[in-house]
Amino acid sequence: MILTCIECNHDVSDKADSCPNCGCPVSEIIANIKSENIVTINGKQHDLSWFVKNMCDPKEDMVQYYGRVGLLSRRTNISPRDAGAICDHIREHGYPQKEYNCEAYYRKRPSTQNNRGPKCPICHSTNIQRQKVRIKGSLQVDGLKSFECSRCGYEW
Repeated sequence: MILTCIECNHDVSDKADSCPNCGCPVSEIIANIKSENIVTINGKQHDLSWFVKNMCDPKEDMVQYYGRVGLLSRRTNISPRDAGAICDHIREHGYPQKEYNCEAYYRKRPSTQNNRGPKCPICHSTNIQRQKVRIKGSLQVDGLKSFECSRCGYEW
């Protein structure tokens, strides 16, 4: 990967030990790049190096862009709107700001409540009783209902 020297702005390979122009160590250049992309979002520090590297790709289409916005939103726990604003800044300038104050965004989690079993079609209660059914042979007797709601008394 080609890096830009922090001392003289010449191109340097990441495989080299130092800049061929000024002698600045590559380890110092890499450390500077990593610290540039550490930003504070709502008081927490996040390393956006992976994000900055991928956001500056000019070949990126809108599907990839919105995928990255969603990923940034989930990783930093901010709203997709705020994540989009950060992405737009990075695309425009090539680097993130040092600090962002965004509204906290908590995605609703799917309910862990057990939704199995029958519900009353009238009041939607799950407090129902199964009625005993008389059987003649292998057929249910006509006219009998199999459930009764304990809340509203509806039978079905």
